[in-house]
Amino acid sequence: MIKNKPLEIILAIFLIFLCGCSLCQEQIEAVSTEIAKEDMIITKDSNDVVVAQTEVNGKKIYINAPAYNPETQLYLVQLERDTKKAEEMANDLVLTDYPNVQRDNQWRWNVIQDNKLVVSYGCDMFWNTSYLDVTRDQDGYYLEEEYLFKEHLTSIIPDGSNLSPESAAKTVIDFVNQNSAVFNFSPFCQLAAVDGGNKEGYYTVWTKGYYKNIPVCKYHDPNTATISFSAYIGNNGIFAFSGLFLLLEVSRQPVSICPATNAARHLCDHFNELTVLDDIHIDRIELEYFLLTNQDGSFTLRPVWIFSGNAQNIGSDVRAQIRFLYFADDCTLCGVY
Repeated sequence: MIKNKPLEIILAIFLIFLCGCSLCQEQIEAVSTEIAKEDMIITKDSNDVVVAQTEVNGKKIYINAPAYNPETQLYLVQLERDTKKAEEMANDLVLTDYPNVQRDNQWRWNVIQDNKLVVSYGCDMFWNTSYLDVTRDQDGYYLEEEYLFKEHLTSIIPDGSNLSPESAAKTVIDFVNQNSAVFNFSPFCQLAAVDGGNKEGYYTVWTKGYYKNIPVCKYHDPNTATISFSAYIGNNGIFAFSGLFLLLEVSRQPVSICPATNAARHLCDHFNELTVLDDIHIDRIELEYFLLTNQDGSFTLRPVWIFSGNAQNIGSDVRAQIRFLYFADDCTLCGVY
């Protein structure tokens, strides 16, 4: 680990860092879908670039971004928790070596010896699955901390490590892909680290999930989770991991994708109600899946258009990243992050 922080805490900080603030559901439902104001200019050229701009009460928004629309069918996908795989992993990671350990009421197996935690594996209320082998845990520092949580794959082999960055990443990806029945994963951030005590090198690998080659959005309601997986790996293999990846597909229904210009029209008409930020510049439009958590604990994947860019606080020169998400099957607002 890094600085004695449990993996779940580090992941939580990571998710908070990624997600920022989102609209609450009441705010989302309060936004209407009226046609945009007449002074809005919106076009889509032959290169599928959406161009739009408008001004409301002195606040401005500019959109100039390609709208990538993959030539593949997208779906509304119903998912459920893969409890069978969760129990199989408990057998592999815990019960093989500690057969007398019992599962508690929260889907967790803890091995405690001499009043000390030795191994922990289980799933939380959001079905985030985590594992920690304290006997192999590392406590160190990253060699490229400036790239933490950014898209970066290290080329550094840390001192004391027998693993190359490529082999470490492959081991992590093979592990999660073999255990996830629905999603495929690829690394988007990998950092090398060195234990401060035994000086042994290791890696942390963060991944991005995909459903049928379409990315699953990293943004989500703060009270839920999204598809993810991160792991720590040293000379003796993966010694800690955390993420939401143990799901089963129940059904899927083909959906038609509405044009990104429809969502852009709503955004230009209502951005003044959606954020206090001013001078908004949108330079990326992407089509991904958004994971919804249902009241019964099941999940739904739904396509979303993501309008990404930056904006300026009124009275400040500081610009902040901002993202507007619209469900791509009907162009209703999903959230602002």
